[in-house]
Amino acid sequence: PLVLIHGHGGDPANWDPFMDRYGPGRAVVREIYAAEADALKPGDLPRACVVAAGYYKDTKTGMKYDLDANGRGQGSIGGCPVERTDGNASKYPISYAARIARVVDGVRRASGSDRVDLALHSMGNVVGRAYTRWLSQGAADGKSKVRRLFQVVGPNRGIDALEATIDGLERDGVEDFMKQGEIAEMCIEYKAWKGASYMERLNDHWDEFCTAADVRYAGLSATGAFGNQVDPDAASQKPGPSILGIHLGGPLEHIVNGIMHLNSKTAPEVAGFINVFAPRAFDEIQEALSASDGTVRLSSSRLDTTPFLQAEAWMTFEGRHGSNWNPEQGAHSSTFCAELAREFLQDGLSPGAKIDFMDVKVVTAEGKASWIALETSVSGAPLVSGQLVEETLDAHGKPTGPAMSFGFPVPLGDQRVLFQPGKGGGIRRYRLMLYGLHGPAGLKDGVIFQLQDGASESQPRTALDATSQPGSRGAVVHATATADVPADEPTLGFSFRLDGGDWTPWDGKATFDTPPLAPGEHRLEARAAHAKNANGVLVNDPKGAALGLLVDEQGGVTVRH
Repeated sequence: PLVLIHGHGGDPANWDPFMDRYGPGRAVVREIYAAEADALKPGDLPRACVVAAGYYKDTKTGMKYDLDANGRGQGSIGGCPVERTDGNASKYPISYAARIARVVDGVRRASGSDRVDLALHSMGNVVGRAYTRWLSQGAADGKSKVRRLFQVVGPNRGIDALEATIDGLERDGVEDFMKQGEIAEMCIEYKAWKGASYMERLNDHWDEFCTAADVRYAGLSATGAFGNQVDPDAASQKPGPSILGIHLGGPLEHIVNGIMHLNSKTAPEVAGFINVFAPRAFDEIQEALSASDGTVRLSSSRLDTTPFLQAEAWMTFEGRHGSNWNPEQGAHSSTFCAELAREFLQDGLSPGAKIDFMDVKVVTAEGKASWIALETSVSGAPLVSGQLVEETLDAHGKPTGPAMSFGFPVPLGDQRVLFQPGKGGGIRRYRLMLYGLHGPAGLKDGVIFQLQDGASESQPRTALDATSQPGSRGAVVHATATADVPADEPTLGFSFRLDGGDWTPWDGKATFDTPPLAPGEHRLEARAAHAKNANGVLVNDPKGAALGLLVDEQGGVTVRH
């Protein structure tokens, strides 16, 4: 089972785009809290499940942030076995880590699995690691109840006192409680746990703990998204502060916003952080303005130096910290994130990929809108994914409107996928990035096309179904794939993959018979390709379709779409 943990001020719905990419073929629970997890019974979930957990309330119908009679939240990350010594412990009787412990135990009970995997976004990294470090004991053989941690853009090394001050000043109303709760816990310089910070307590001997508890981890950091990052929904825009008429963005916007919130009421609430950063304000401002994803600094998120020397993979991604629009440029909502999670959590990482060819081409037919063909040829091992960023240019070659992005897996061998640009035609510029296990692996930038407007065409779409029969050596599944074109289309072909193995060669045959399957969870995937388009160009379905196959001890098979 995979349990997803959201970040600072978020909720389980933040994981919806990831669920849409990672969930097919698996049982999906898009929202669960500790109280619902407490009620789970054996058999309620299969092992192949993905569960998005919330911790800002105890139950779905509860009030977010557990507000007391005075309208003040009562939660913090918690879990640390070292006493908090700044006098604020009594204000935070609710522990997010303890709630995650209840969710994990509920999922274990419901699925029959002794251990779970965790995927963590933003502050969810701290919540999930706190649970893992201090509250996850009890699996077989003395292991942690957590098998693997997939860490996405987390403040793994803590935030500094300036960042804690700014975050605290920007939190008001029902989020006031966060200032001395989770913000203080994330601050690496706030030494209120018997002479050390919460993050220092969490990170101290982290790798030794992981070795002893058999916990493996990997993750990614984001370095900021390429192109103009402006939400196209103008109604949702809240222009940031400006200096001399220039609107600010990124970390500088947060700093200026924080200063604007500083007053006689808010200053005492963050005085503990101000007293720490004030003597070294210049250094902390420089640090805050260093490379980041717009929220978390790269230097805080990285997993390649002490105390994180056992990361099985750590890579950078050109993206934002999060995304409510254009999800392919959001760190945890992108195809890159979902594909990397799949490789790490399910199939095992595959090093050794070599890019033999990559290109971006425009394809135009009479009366049809132009579309973009992305061509890749990879040998040795599959890559993780590709990302195409599109910018619309004016007559002077200047970008107008927001940059938009398209993502796709990059398998072993040759692939051509279709990207349908935004409507309207005109001059567009493209940036193609391919990602491997060490981050960016190939770049083709500054490609400019004049696009034609017209009726849009779609990339191939695949559907998959299956039947089964018991066999003397295990259950055998007969799968049938279909596409969005007639079955007699001469260019139609299919490729299949079982349990993360190699894809079969492309073939016109639409059926696939598995070898005898042992009891347990299996996963079957299929992709279609055809040239049923105005240009007659052979194009692959990059996403494909998937089925979960649950084989019981008697050879019966439950098929899960």
